[in-house]
Amino acid sequence: MREVITLQFGGDANYVGAHFWGLRPGDAFVERRRGGAEEPRALVYDVAGAFGAAVGAEAAAAAGVAEAEAALGAALEVHRQAAGGGGGGWARVAGRRLGARAAQAVGAAELGGAAGRFLDGAQAAAAADARGDELEGGVRRLAEACDRLQGFQALCDASGGFSGFGAGVVARVRDEFPKAPLLLYSVGDAGGARLRGPRLADAAVAAAVALAGDAAASVCVPLHVPARAGAHVRIPPGDPVAGSALLAVAAAQWAAALGAGRCGLDDVAARVTCRGRYVAAEALLAPGLRAAPAAGDLRAFVACSDAAVRGLGAGAGAGVGGALGVARGTCLPEPGGVAAGPALDLPRGFPRIFRGLDAQGLAAAGAGDGPAERVAVAGLLCTTAASLPRLEQLRAALHAEQARPHHLRAYERDALADHAAALDAVVERYGELG
Repeated sequence: MREVITLQFGGDANYVGAHFWGLRPGDAFVERRRGGAEEPRALVYDVAGAFGAAVGAEAAAAAGVAEAEAALGAALEVHRQAAGGGGGGWARVAGRRLGARAAQAVGAAELGGAAGRFLDGAQAAAAADARGDELEGGVRRLAEACDRLQGFQALCDASGGFSGFGAGVVARVRDEFPKAPLLLYSVGDAGGARLRGPRLADAAVAAAVALAGDAAASVCVPLHVPARAGAHVRIPPGDPVAGSALLAVAAAQWAAALGAGRCGLDDVAARVTCRGRYVAAEALLAPGLRAAPAAGDLRAFVACSDAAVRGLGAGAGAGVGGALGVARGTCLPEPGGVAAGPALDLPRGFPRIFRGLDAQGLAAAGAGDGPAERVAVAGLLCTTAASLPRLEQLRAALHAEQARPHHLRAYERDALADHAAALDAVVERYGELG
């Protein structure tokens, strides 16, 4: 088996991850325990107290103790929730219980609290590494248990302390497993709020590190809840449960293909990035396609996905550097298409954000008086010139941050200049696609 290890960093990422595991992505993503029980092959990072019922009572209690010992030297008794308590919001919607060692608690104070920045998280990751490599040791343990490690996928908050913390851990993973591809999902606000001001600048720093840093991801995919979506999708505004469910379905498209062995993570990275030239990619999800589109033609996906809010117009299709299509329920016939099996099978508790979507898939009326047909839930992962508006927005945020350097230390100004230069180079490269 070619196993995939999943890393999750922060509240928004864990909302997506909670739904992702509920979709049961396949054997490549889970560990089998004695008695046939399955546990996600994952490490899940969040602040103490956020795990709740997503892990066993013993693991949740240990997570609470970890933060108390780090912040207070164990001088204060820790009062915990009763076993099975709610914990964080994402823990209440977790579709599958995590293993006892999957929960990795990080002190909120180390990450700078609610106003934490990328830099705070990066420093926390470096400090944890200096204390004895305990965090990356969990990655090593999972890797050693694999028969044939295929690679890593990481879900990471797009901004805030966990964006920097995740970048620090990912850098160590890339250093220790240089030949293993890593697919990074940068998760925006699961509730649909737009990144603005300092948070946008923070997201720009995280993007610069992920796209052009020394330990850049193999593929970096931004996931943001769309301001509006296609006719087949209803997303209640401000609802992190429904919004993150949509993003989880997008991520699960590739998990199904990888788990079925129809393609490998290295194949995905090579095809989508044109063998490493373009790291940023767009993940387009189109629930409700009636006909299988060409894998390189984005127009069908624009008509039935959230693509329009990311700058893809009606004439989309030009400027595609690399593409890989996955469909569930309908097979994409192009060489870049990978059939991922039957229609999407949602668990009973999954949010019903797709109109007409049930456990058997998405049914739509046939043309005229014909019989009803099963409609595809399809995804396209591609590098395209349409990524430019987002990259330019991030670059502008960094340059605006540079224009007010009075609040920055000297080393922070230097780092910001390096990140801005990195994004300048990325934007120039993507300009070649247009």
